[in-house]
Amino acid sequence: MDILTYFLEHSPEHTVGLLPSSPSSSNHILKYIEDHIAEPLTLERLAGEFHYNPNYFIRYFKSMFKMSPIQYIGMVRIENAKRLLIETEWTIEKIARAVGLDRFYFSKTFRQVTSLSPSMYRKMHRTELSRSSAE
Repeated sequence: MDILTYFLEHSPEHTVGLLPSSPSSSNHILKYIEDHIAEPLTLERLAGEFHYNPNYFIRYFKSMFKMSPIQYIGMVRIENAKRLLIETEWTIEKIARAVGLDRFYFSKTFRQVTSLSPSMYRKMHRTELSRSSAE
């Protein structure tokens, strides 16, 4: 969430077409994604939720956040997974479901982004946390 907050506070505002580029509209989109991250979030579903044509929604989203909606959803899923790996005892499969992915795809994607398997990420960061708290 810290990364998302920083991103929102430091990204320039733009307008595309007739859509207002207001913090409230962008926050509404991001909140919707966060609230529904465990569900299938397709471009068609997001565009429909905000009553826009999918192609127009992509352009609007990119102008606001400098990435596509699908890239953003992937980033949110991985960031949430990182937090859950460190803060919970949940199984990898439960974490994968919590971020809206099946276990195999989750592990593959997580490794591509972090260069570590989810299990190794958990082990490495928990070791770092225990060292930090011991000091």
